[in-house]
Amino acid sequence: MNLNDAFPSSYLSKADVEDPKTYTIMTIVIDDIKDIESGGTEKKPVLHFSESDAKPLILNKTNWLILEELFGRESESWNGKQVQLYNDPNVSFGGRRTGGVRVRSPQ
Repeated sequence: MNLNDAFPSSYLSKADVEDPKTYTIMTIVIDDIKDIESGGTEKKPVLHFSESDAKPLILNKTNWLILEELFGRESESWNGKQVQLYNDPNVSFGGRRTGGVRVRSPQ
């Protein structure tokens, strides 16, 4: 059993990209995402992909800025562009290095 088996999620996580994967951006929407700590919801940008096997990716500010650098400031221009998702072990959360999903230009 792996992390995804034990804790299935509708959204992409680092366990989904142990090996880098290239996906095509279909659209970006603002979704209500459940906040684990507060139990409430928060509106966040979510990247959806064209490939049927791809889960959506909740975008953090760092990944948004990388996408801006790659494709421009307006997210509508990102549709149809390819990105590679990978697990970066240096991502920090809550002051601890936890690893996490990062985006980059396809290798």
